[in-house]
Amino acid sequence: MIQFPSAEAEIAGLTRFLSDSEGPADLRARAERLVLKLSHPVRVAFLGPPSSGKTELAGFLVGEKLSLPDANSGHRPPLILSYAETPSARAGWWDGKELAVPPRDLGIAYRARPDFVELRLPNPILKLINFIDMPGLDKLQWQAEQVRWTAARAEVLIWCTHAAWAWNAEEDQLWSLVPPKLQKSSLLAVTHTDVTLAVITLDKTLERLRSVALPKFREMVTMATPAAAAAAPGGSVQDVAAWDAAGGRAMVGKLLAAARAVREADIETARAFLAEVAIQPSEVSELEPGLETASPPASAAAVLRDDLQRRLDDLVALASEDGEFRMEAFLTRSAELAEALGEDLTAPGALTEEGAWVQDEMKAAAAELGHLLEKGGMAACLDAAGIILQLGRDLGWALPHLEEG
Repeated sequence: MIQFPSAEAEIAGLTRFLSDSEGPADLRARAERLVLKLSHPVRVAFLGPPSSGKTELAGFLVGEKLSLPDANSGHRPPLILSYAETPSARAGWWDGKELAVPPRDLGIAYRARPDFVELRLPNPILKLINFIDMPGLDKLQWQAEQVRWTAARAEVLIWCTHAAWAWNAEEDQLWSLVPPKLQKSSLLAVTHTDVTLAVITLDKTLERLRSVALPKFREMVTMATPAAAAAAPGGSVQDVAAWDAAGGRAMVGKLLAAARAVREADIETARAFLAEVAIQPSEVSELEPGLETASPPASAAAVLRDDLQRRLDDLVALASEDGEFRMEAFLTRSAELAEALGEDLTAPGALTEEGAWVQDEMKAAAAELGHLLEKGGMAACLDAAGIILQLGRDLGWALPHLEEG
C-alpha cells in the first residue's frame, strides 16, 4: 500500500505556534485549519448519476457489501465511511444529535431520517482516507446542488460513470461545477465494464472518454466492481489475477496516489506557513538612523483575503451580539459582502483565466443574496449563511490563481 508522508513535525510546529503566539487572528485561523486538515484522513467523495455504481465501489474499497435505500424512493442522506478498531455505526444530525445503531443494520439509521449516517470499520485504508458516498439523484437541479455541496467538503472526488452510457452532456455540465483545482485531484471511474452492452463498445467508449473527459480529471480507471470484490472478499485479495483484470489494483493504487498528493500539498502549505511566521518582529534588527524602508505593495490575493476576513468578522460579530438577532442587518451585510468581493474580482489583472470561474459564482451569489434580502426571515438567513460559506470555499480555490500585485 502507498505510504502517506508523516505530518507530525508540521502539526507540532503549528501547535507550538498556536500555544506561543498571540499574533493576528487570521494567522491563528489559518494555523487551526491546517492542524485540522493534517490531523484527519483525506476526504474522498463519490459522485455520479443514479445506478452508476457509487455505493458498490465504496463497498469494494472498504471490503464491505453496502446495502442502502434507493435515494429516489425516500430519505437517503450521505454515508460516511471512517476508521474504528471495531465496527460501529450512527445516525447523525448537523446540530450534534446522534443515534447509535447496529453496524450491520443501517436501515435503522436511515429510518431515523438523519442528516448523515456514519459507518466505522477496521479497514486500514480508512486510517488514510474517509469516504463520503453521496446518493444518486434523478433530477438535474438536485444533482447540481449535491455537486456544489460535496465539492465544498471533499478533497478528492470519484465520479462514477456507467460504461454503457458514459459521460453524457448532463455529467459534463455537472462536473463543470467542480472547481478546477479539485477536478485535477479527482478520478473518473468507468464502472460496469463487465455489462454485455458495455463490453461490446468499451474500446470506443474509452477512446472517447480519453478525449472529452480525462483532461478534466487526474486519472481514469475502468472497474468491473463485482468481479474485483469477489477476488478480494472482505478486502483481502485472494485472486490477484482476477483483481487486477477487474481494475481493483488500478483503482486502489490511483486513489491512494491522489490522496497522497493532497496530503503532500497540505504539508507543503503548512511548511510555507511555518516559514512565514518564523521571523517575528523582535528578530528584525533595528535600522540605522535616517534609513527608511517602504512596505511592498500588497498582492491582489492579500487584499482580497483581508477584505473577506474583515467582512466575515463583521458578520460573525453581528450574529454574536447580545439580544435579538437582527435578521435584516445580517442579510444586508451578506449581500454587500458578495457585491464588494465581486467588484474586487473584476478589477483589471485580478484573476488569471484559470481563476475566472469565481467571477460567475460571485455574481450568482450576489443575485441570490439580493433575493433573500427581499424575502427576509430566519430561513433566508440560514440560506445566506450557507452561500457565504460556499463563497469562502470558492475564494480558497481562487486565491492561488490571483495575480500578484
